[in-house]
Amino acid sequence: MQTIENRNVSEPLVLTPQQREVLDALKHKETEEYHLSQWYHGALYALNNHHNPDRVAQAAHSLRELLEKLPRVVQGSDVQMGSIDFQGMRRNINKRIFKDKERYPEGWKNKKIDGRLDKTLRKIENYFERNQQPTRNEQMQQAVATIDPMVNSLDSRIREKKRNQLYRLWKNLEGFAHHKINPDAAEFNECVEELEHIVFDLLASRTTQDQQEIQTILSLSDRSENDVKYMFSLIERRGANSVFFFRQISKNTDVTWLPYLKENGYFAHPPNVQQLGDDKVNFPFWWPIHYLAKISNHAPNKIIEIVLQLPKVNNPLVYDGILDVALQLPGEESVKLKPKILEYTSIEHQSRIHKYGNLLAHWTVENQTEAALEVAKVLVAFAPDPQSEEKQKRRKENPMDWGTLLHPAPRINSSEYSEIMTKGVYPLAESVPYEVARLLISATSNMFRLQIHQDELDQKQDFSNIWFPRLHGSDKSYDNPDKALVYGLTFACEKVFEKSHDAIADLDQLLRKQKWKVFKRLRQHLYAQYPNEKTKPWIRELILEREDYHQVQHSYEFQQMVRASCD
Repeated sequence: MQTIENRNVSEPLVLTPQQREVLDALKHKETEEYHLSQWYHGALYALNNHHNPDRVAQAAHSLRELLEKLPRVVQGSDVQMGSIDFQGMRRNINKRIFKDKERYPEGWKNKKIDGRLDKTLRKIENYFERNQQPTRNEQMQQAVATIDPMVNSLDSRIREKKRNQLYRLWKNLEGFAHHKINPDAAEFNECVEELEHIVFDLLASRTTQDQQEIQTILSLSDRSENDVKYMFSLIERRGANSVFFFRQISKNTDVTWLPYLKENGYFAHPPNVQQLGDDKVNFPFWWPIHYLAKISNHAPNKIIEIVLQLPKVNNPLVYDGILDVALQLPGEESVKLKPKILEYTSIEHQSRIHKYGNLLAHWTVENQTEAALEVAKVLVAFAPDPQSEEKQKRRKENPMDWGTLLHPAPRINSSEYSEIMTKGVYPLAESVPYEVARLLISATSNMFRLQIHQDELDQKQDFSNIWFPRLHGSDKSYDNPDKALVYGLTFACEKVFEKSHDAIADLDQLLRKQKWKVFKRLRQHLYAQYPNEKTKPWIRELILEREDYHQVQHSYEFQQMVRASCD
């Protein structure tokens, strides 16, 4: 802002070009209730009146009011800057409690609440409710989001910078308004100029013009340092500009901006999940990781380095982008991202989980089976019933309570678990069947163990014949992860018998060591499907085992095994 020379206060104020632009922007946004342009114009007149010894404080009052009411005018969301005297509230509550104790000398347990004590309790309730209001700094953050609806598309560092700038400016204006800061006209002029820049950036209808300038700079074959600097000022002005920029460079796989973005810290602050209250959350989309996925094949080593340096967050959309990067890269380079993939499996929220299956298939095709096995082991594993402790207590009170049955489950929902199994684990089993069979045997055994209370673990009954009567069939219903896991195990074991003849004996021994009945049924199924000289003595052994020989009913797999041996 140019310093205005002293002149007769009755003369019209001569505005600089920037002041006229700001005044016009405010006129387009003001309402009948909030006369933004008049407050701004009046502040300039007050500041120009050098005969007024309190001109700085009076101008500061108007500009502070303008800054506070700007969000309400733009999006209908006011930012209340008035402070609350919490200390005074506490003193008042403490006095009331002291008087209440005089009326309740023996305490108030099991006593009737009279009107005065009721009023005290209401004041306490009001105190805590008002204490939950956002801080002034949080209110300024809300103001930025209110004025720029796409502010979340900006880098978190930029959002923090904008919030701090607004808060710092408000504090300075408050200091000038209440004579807490020396009324130095030059220093106050700097505050006014900063406010003018903020108002113009937020209110001026320049989105189309900004994006045209962004497109012009992107088309330059030889960019200067000033071009790059101006580009970042454009994309940091508004969220819409940032989204436009990243869409353009992603669509055109423009690698030239990678070093500039890295230098300016655009890959250092991936967003976390935002808590919205009432147990609702928001998953912010992060444009930088989308850009990295698009250009990953054009600069693989640089992209891998950037991704591995990303801090851990709880936002699944960030890791979804990392999966996209891994899917774009050749096998040897893709598996370098395995630490971040495993990191993703440990966070609470998951998104587009089917991409795990695509990644396992990709690594299998690229002959990176060791890494695929490591990730698959985590994906197929079951976790304990989250209510296991509570159910155990209820079971001690009533052993016949069916509500105490344990239900372990993977962290992935049923349909996506099945999709990972068919798209990722099955192709892996085609490539390394014995290794996958071992992995799934362990996962299945753990699943059954988690279904049984500790005091019943010595029993071999697993009730699989009830919920899973056949291990093989053309109609493989994947209505729950339990079946998906056992079907996957059956498939992997079949592939061992078909493709890895040298591993058949080892697989058979491994199945024999498992305590659960489903593994015996699996052996019966395999012998029935692949009767030969090697399996013949195993079939005879199972038929003659006393525990099954004297049973009136046998499993479907047992019957099929007997039939196959007779044929």
